[in-house]
Amino acid sequence: MKLLNILIIVFFMFLPQTGLYAQNQSFEQFSNQFEVKVFEHLHLFLPISYVYDFHALDPYPYKGKKLDNDVLKVIGKKANDHETYYAVFKTYISHDIIGFIVREGGESQFFDSSLEMYIYDKKNYKIVQHISLAGYTHGESGGRFWAGWIEDINGDGCLDIVVRERFGGWDELEQGGDDSINVHVWQGKKYIEYTPQNIGKFLAAYPIFYNPFGSRDIALEDINKDLKQAENVYAIILSSDKSFEAARFEESRFEKEYTFHKRIFYYFNLLSCSIYKKNNKYYTTIGGDFSINQAELVLLDIKKIFPTAWVVDRREWCQEKRYNEEGYWECVK
Repeated sequence: MKLLNILIIVFFMFLPQTGLYAQNQSFEQFSNQFEVKVFEHLHLFLPISYVYDFHALDPYPYKGKKLDNDVLKVIGKKANDHETYYAVFKTYISHDIIGFIVREGGESQFFDSSLEMYIYDKKNYKIVQHISLAGYTHGESGGRFWAGWIEDINGDGCLDIVVRERFGGWDELEQGGDDSINVHVWQGKKYIEYTPQNIGKFLAAYPIFYNPFGSRDIALEDINKDLKQAENVYAIILSSDKSFEAARFEESRFEKEYTFHKRIFYYFNLLSCSIYKKNNKYYTTIGGDFSINQAELVLLDIKKIFPTAWVVDRREWCQEKRYNEEGYWECVK
């Protein structure tokens, strides 16, 4: 009887882990269908949104790779004769958040199809948000189409989304009409939808038709005034050590690695480390003026050198500090 009880306990101990392992395996199979895309700004569109442009790209850049039902269950979709799904690319929004761009629609034509972003939380193994980036639906007298832009529009180091939408008959679709703008600003854990007050600035900055030579002369700083800026108060701790000498060693190791990873860190001006003493331990750190999104993105590359590195809010982690002549900061509160 005792042996049976032990086996039952062991079974229930490992049952949740088995479920998480299966979820992780499904996610990895799904994620492997997508290539990583790194960019500063990107215009997402369907061919209908650039059929009148003589400079249109050929072939269409967002056709994607067809997905089967074994991997589609991750986003809760199922392909059939009328609905097909294609892996376009994936991009990192933060350390544990990935945006998967999926084209939904026909294989040989693009009517009634769309480009969708599924935002996946790696920690919790689930889709946490879904935003439609571009698409086209049509009828006898006209239709609806929309196109999206992905770029950091509020200067917090994180990719935001602008979607421009148009309804109407064929003349209105081609020549323009009363377009609407929806802005999705990343706020740490999800996108918050924002309706701009000055829509004219957005219409000038984000054309709905594809145009490789399109004007970007509008000052996006004007748009930024209407958006909430994130506070830049985050740092990355590379290591914690029992002695100042050990922390100095980690500092020198970072500076050597920086020489080989200059491309990764150049944008964030990570030229040196700072050492902090707190609770009788010495911490080698970088940053301190990151937004949370910048810190999480930099952490992805930092972990290639320092696998146990982590992000802290310096307002909470070291509220008050004083400099020690030996060469480190001491947290006094």
